[in-house]
Amino acid sequence: MVKEVSGLAEFNSIIEKNNVVVVDFYATWCGPCKFIAPAFEKMASQYKQATFLKCDVDRNQDVSQAQGVRAMPTFIVFKSGKKDATVMGADARKLEAAIRSAAGPPSQDSSSSHSWGSGNTLGSSTTPSSTVTKNPTETARSVLNGFSDLDNGMKTIVVLITLYVLYIVFG
Repeated sequence: MVKEVSGLAEFNSIIEKNNVVVVDFYATWCGPCKFIAPAFEKMASQYKQATFLKCDVDRNQDVSQAQGVRAMPTFIVFKSGKKDATVMGADARKLEAAIRSAAGPPSQDSSSSHSWGSGNTLGSSTTPSSTVTKNPTETARSVLNGFSDLDNGMKTIVVLITLYVLYIVFG
């Protein structure tokens, strides 16, 4: 979740109380700020160990001046209350690299990441749980068996598409 900063006192308090804080200094009229905003929101959902803030430079001039912000967007990553990194411009890769450097890898949370299985290490002796390879005869049989299960309307469509492809290829 991204919190909107409402003043210098609140900003300083958040920086002091949290280990890693990522701040997006933006302006409502700034095109690049609008462009990178979804990526910033996504990173906030992935890096739950960090606190994410947005600071409108027009409404919070005291905060942006105190931090030396001269361009929008500017992202500042704080670690243990001190500036750890500054990224100027809408460069999501640089921003994520700065966040990862300060906060570590993204949080492992079921709501923000997908599990695609444990995988195998190259060179390991572990075999996959199911064999994927089939010989051509088995593959043809399984296709024909699937074809016989179709209703007549679908069989007609498959035959017409096959004839069309053959006409295009050998035409």
